[in-house]
Amino acid sequence: MTPTSAQDMVTRAARDQATREARGSGSTHLVEAGIRDARYAKGLDSYLRRGVEGIPADNLDLLTRYSVERRDLGTGTSTAGGYLVAPAFLPRLAIGLKRGSAMVRACNVIETDSGAPLRWPTTDDTGNIGAILAENTAAPTQDVTFGSRSLGAFTYTSKCVRASLQLVLDAAFELEPWLMVLLGRRIGRALNAHLTNGTGGGTQPAGLIPGSTVSVTGAAGFTSTISYDNVVDLIASVDAEYLEPYDDDQAPMPGRTGFMTSAAGLTMLRKVKDSAGAPIVTEGQPATVLGYPVIVNNDVPSPAAGARSIAFGNFGAGYVIRVARQRNSVLRLDERYGESLQVGWIGFGAYDGAPDDTAAVLVYQQAAA
Repeated sequence: MTPTSAQDMVTRAARDQATREARGSGSTHLVEAGIRDARYAKGLDSYLRRGVEGIPADNLDLLTRYSVERRDLGTGTSTAGGYLVAPAFLPRLAIGLKRGSAMVRACNVIETDSGAPLRWPTTDDTGNIGAILAENTAAPTQDVTFGSRSLGAFTYTSKCVRASLQLVLDAAFELEPWLMVLLGRRIGRALNAHLTNGTGGGTQPAGLIPGSTVSVTGAAGFTSTISYDNVVDLIASVDAEYLEPYDDDQAPMPGRTGFMTSAAGLTMLRKVKDSAGAPIVTEGQPATVLGYPVIVNNDVPSPAAGARSIAFGNFGAGYVIRVARQRNSVLRLDERYGESLQVGWIGFGAYDGAPDDTAAVLVYQQAAA
């Protein structure tokens, strides 16, 4: 079976499946979308394997149009061209991004079309309450105090990924899923470090850990350990309203509630016993501490003197991540590695992040000595 016929079979199968599902729903628009996505899949796969010249004529126009723009790096040659990732394939990058970034898995992720500066409102209204209204009485006023943060779009790259031309041209190798997830994971690891510990200031995202309030500090001698009382106090320091689960018929708050710490921090928690001598960690996937899940993020500082080693709260409310969709792209490099019979790809994405509601996530800090 030739590579072309194998790809055609994959494309037809994807198209037929999409058509069956769409017809089952009675939607002509979904039928058309399924066929378009299948054609785009074939075009993108051809581009990743063979470059611009390898894209079938009936897919080239769709690929260019669906990608919004062609990326030329000033040379005007097709070998320097790249294509934006269409919405149908962003989930591939998102899977890799989530696998590489605990912050993306845990926090509130918003998507925008462009990378233009975005003003994001912040507020903590948990201290304000309603009131009984007497008959024929005007309702009292309780204003909300808003803050504001600017979210930009820092460009991240996966660095170059190379593969042999023989492997790339092998139609039995599912190139697009493998490549998209790999690029996403690389970007996710780089992004996670800044979302966790970034300095902000217009040079990188503002990190969760330095931007959160320390609510509990270990007593003298607890430079690499934590007491049971400190764990209880850390939970109690976050307003219970952030920790309440939602009923099934209510829209859940985006993100996750629980602890966030490094693998070393989780080991520290595993050694803590409650007042009855039982471990406070319940093993599982994920492990839980006193009923709350532990999100392992190895960019959180490991337990050490003065380190902010554990965060606790509602990460969906406490931190926001911005994704600029139109800045997600994949560039194929043909000539750079040609003498080695290799092809290279580079992934790009634009992201930013900042603490949101600073009362939603609080931090435990190890003793200084």
